[in-house]
Amino acid sequence: MILEPPALNKFKQRIAWESIDQKRLLTHLEFCVEEDLGFATNTEHRRDLTSEICSINGEGSANLVARERMTLCGISLIPIISKAFCVNSVIIETYAEDGAEI
Repeated sequence: MILEPPALNKFKQRIAWESIDQKRLLTHLEFCVEEDLGFATNTEHRRDLTSEICSINGEGSANLVARERMTLCGISLIPIISKAFCVNSVIIETYAEDGAEI
């Protein structure tokens, strides 16, 4: 059995999705994507070195697997992140809701 550090509960805080400024979050994510991948349309911005070496482009897929007990959070961020990356289509299959202990 894994014991949590006694002070951990001091740092846990539930943030209501409604309290997050989604427009501001999207603006910040778009800035980050532009910096990493060079999506700027009116500049001669170059991709950062890591992104250049990784040659990130095209389609992809991901499976997120919890290997230990955790609280699921952030499912609602997926469409905003997808929009920042100019993704046309995302298929999401979830087996638990935000806030669920998994």
